[in-house]
Amino acid sequence: MRRDLSHLLILRFSLKRNCKGEYFDIHPRNTQCWNDRQNYDQMLGGITNAHILEPKCEFASPRPQKWIGQRRSLDEMLYLGRLRCRFDWEKISYHWADDDKVREALHVRRGSIGKWKRCAGDALPYQKIIGNSIPYHANLSVKGYRSLIYSGDHDTMIPYTSTEAWIRSLNYSIVDDWRPWIVDGQVAGYIGVGDSNDVQLFYYFIKSESNPKSDPLILWLTGGPGCSALSGLLFEIGPITFEPVEYGDFKPAEYNGSFSSLVLNPHTWTKVASFIFLDLPVGTGFSYARTSAARQSDDLQASDHAYQFLHKWFNDHQEFLRNPFYVAGDSYSGIGVPIISQLIANGNEKGLEPFINLKSLKRNCKGEYFDIHLSNTQCLNDRQTYDQMVEGLEPGQILEPNCEFGSLRPQKWFGERRSLDEMLYARRLRCRFDWEKLSYHWADDDKVREALHVRRGSIGKWKRCAEDDLPFQKIVQSSIPYHANLSVKGYRSLIYSGDHDMMIPYISTKAWIRSLNYSIVDDWRPWIVGSQVAG
Repeated sequence: MRRDLSHLLILRFSLKRNCKGEYFDIHPRNTQCWNDRQNYDQMLGGITNAHILEPKCEFASPRPQKWIGQRRSLDEMLYLGRLRCRFDWEKISYHWADDDKVREALHVRRGSIGKWKRCAGDALPYQKIIGNSIPYHANLSVKGYRSLIYSGDHDTMIPYTSTEAWIRSLNYSIVDDWRPWIVDGQVAGYIGVGDSNDVQLFYYFIKSESNPKSDPLILWLTGGPGCSALSGLLFEIGPITFEPVEYGDFKPAEYNGSFSSLVLNPHTWTKVASFIFLDLPVGTGFSYARTSAARQSDDLQASDHAYQFLHKWFNDHQEFLRNPFYVAGDSYSGIGVPIISQLIANGNEKGLEPFINLKSLKRNCKGEYFDIHLSNTQCLNDRQTYDQMVEGLEPGQILEPNCEFGSLRPQKWFGERRSLDEMLYARRLRCRFDWEKLSYHWADDDKVREALHVRRGSIGKWKRCAEDDLPFQKIVQSSIPYHANLSVKGYRSLIYSGDHDMMIPYISTKAWIRSLNYSIVDDWRPWIVGSQVAG
């Protein structure tokens, strides 16, 4: 296994060198690239591309009819085999989505849709005309809008390394480590858009389980193009899902062929936000067109349809107009998400109604979070909400208890008891700062001072922080010019930050690193020397 892994790593570098970034439309004369690509495909054979840690299975789409046609019925197929794969369970969604009672509950218009397809794929008359969504992201970033860009670390179809690469091309920075993302109030139905409402878009709306009056509202799209948003609802982030396969111990669950029951997803995102799951573009999932001409769509048209949908949806649900609004999605919907956001931003700038609250703290406060002008009520409200949310956190180490700081004036703390010993006996040391207070006891001990060669009489009571009593002037406001000068001269810098520290937060560290036009060439991580943090 170690030999195969090293071979794969060597092959990866060879691919990168010989193919020069082009791994699909390879020139016939580039035999080295062809050979590397063939060897690479052979080494990955037997691996599930979408989730490399799961069993290799047949994908449930885009042509489920062929799969279903191999047996007389879906029920018969399910009786014959164990459901051992994620895709096996996704196949059950066809059984569920074609059930008359389910369609009636979802308000699917009778006769408008034949057999439901999780991903319509090649059957969809849809043109991919946008090759790159980066200009839209860049434009929205300049206007102060934030983006949440995520990726699966076990997915080789849309690998996170590629995601990180195009993030770097935007000159964005990763402000948090990549990590796994380990009902009431639900409404489903249609909203017509396009000429004469000939495009009927299906959506599933779910209110936040926390505080729907103020929690964020998120439009969620699934990729493809042509994959139903019910995939996101049932298999990714929604509050309901099918009985899961036990992947952890590789013991597949038994299925008896009955109508699969839905169970609650304890990790649903609707715990903190309201969601609109939208079948987009037209022809996806339960969305349909009234005319053959209306079935034709492309990236820009689908995005415009989504924008029209949102205007009509907000007119019907004006109680959500003040909620923070975000556009999100996965896979190919990464093309549409920034375009839709751009349309919203442009519409807001033109004063079109209703105003969609696509906003962030940065947009409201414009970088000033302390000396806030009294007329900027939005920023004042955001800052007040922020302060309430972080209240009770220990700013120096957010994962530890909130305690009295071990300095600046330890004398007052000492005076509360006859001795430090008595104080320490009186209560348990539960905080980092409690242990820091012990340093006063230690530093004032004569034997310690002698061992440290402290000159007798030169120092009175020791203080961990003597800031207020120190005759010191702060006259350099920024060290950035110094860093820049040293960088030009070829000197390297080690810049580090604590990722649990709110007082000197690492996101600020990264911000000024960006101002130097440096780049992060490796993930942020604890600095460990000799099995101890720091060194």
